[in-house]
This record gives sequence, structure tokens and C-alpha cells, in this order.
Amino acid sequence: AVSIAVPALHQSELVRAALASGKHVLCEKPFGTGLKDISGLDRIARENGLTTALGYEFRYDTALREMIELVHAGRIGRVSRIDVTWLVATGLNPARTWSWRHDIDSAGGVLIDWCCHVIDYARAMTGESIRELWCSTATRVPQRPNGLGGMKPVTAPDSCDMHCVFENGAVGRFVVSNAEPAGIGHRVEVYGDKGRVRFHHAPPFTS
Repeated sequence: AVSIAVPALHQSELVRAALASGKHVLCEKPFGTGLKDISGLDRIARENGLTTALGYEFRYDTALREMIELVHAGRIGRVSRIDVTWLVATGLNPARTWSWRHDIDSAGGVLIDWCCHVIDYARAMTGESIRELWCSTATRVPQRPNGLGGMKPVTAPDSCDMHCVFENGAVGRFVVSNAEPAGIGHRVEVYGDKGRVRFHHAPPFTS
């Protein structure tokens, strides 16, 4: 098997090469820069009897896993809403130098780097795909030190507001930012017609 842990811009070409070599693949999210980039990879894997997996680790977090199991067991009834508020201040560190994570053309930013996790565990909770999605993004920190004494523009978003509708009619509201001075951490709330289940990983972050 091959484990691929490189920026999204280079993931699909390495996944394709690994599959062509007959290797199973574990790839860090998001697997590529978009649908066109990864088109056909799943088919290649299936036709050659190979397994592909993505590094979406949050759905295996102990607390989130318990939430998923409670929802699937019907403890809160039919899910009608999922609210996620993931606001932290780590991106405001002025010493953090520019990298591919700050470049939209390299698939950087919280929309691809963080929101994909939210979509993954929200789908795991509902058991449903997303039917519609609206999103707005912003870049609150416009430049970063380039490591050479100068500054370099940031083009990737560090804040994202997302609204979606799942196939069963449940709605999702996801607010994500790594540039929130008074961030509350990572909070997930799932509402059903019989109750609510809530997860909150508050700063300072510990296990």
C-alpha cells in the first residue's frame, strides 16, 4: 500500500501512479483539487481490485464517533439540522510564514483544508449526500511573511460560511475560520425531532 501525504495540487497524479502500479492507496484529504482532477480514479481502483481511502480522521474521533452512533441508533429521532461552528485563532499568528496553504491555486485555505472534514462527518451522521450548497468565503489575513524578510499575498480563504441541504431535507450550517480572535473552538450540534446531541472541543485544546 502507498500513503500519500502531499499538498492537494499533487495528490491525484500520485494516486493515479500508485494505482497504475497495483498499490492500495491511503491519501490525505481532499484527494485532489476538484472533480475534474480526480475523475476516473475510483473506477481504476475498482477495475483493478484495489482499495482507496481518504484521511478524514474526524469521523473516527471518539466523541464524534459516539455522536454518529447515537444518531444512527435513532436516539434523537429524525435529523433535521446540523450546526457546526469551528472558529479558532491559529491563523492570526503573525509569525506563521506563507506556504501552499495560503495559495488558492494550490488548493489551500479552510474551504478545502477544513470544510471538507465538516462535510464528511456531517454526511456520516445523516447518512445522506448533500443536494444543494451555498458558500461564501473571505480572506481576513491578506499577507504573510515570506521567510525572506518580505511579505507575500494570501489568496486562499481563511473564513467560510456554508449552508447546505441534504437529500432527506435536513439542513446544515457550517461556519469555519482559523482567523477568529475570540474563537470558541470546534462545536457540532445535531438536532432531531426527539432531541439534540452536542460536541464541543473548546480551547485550550487537549485530548
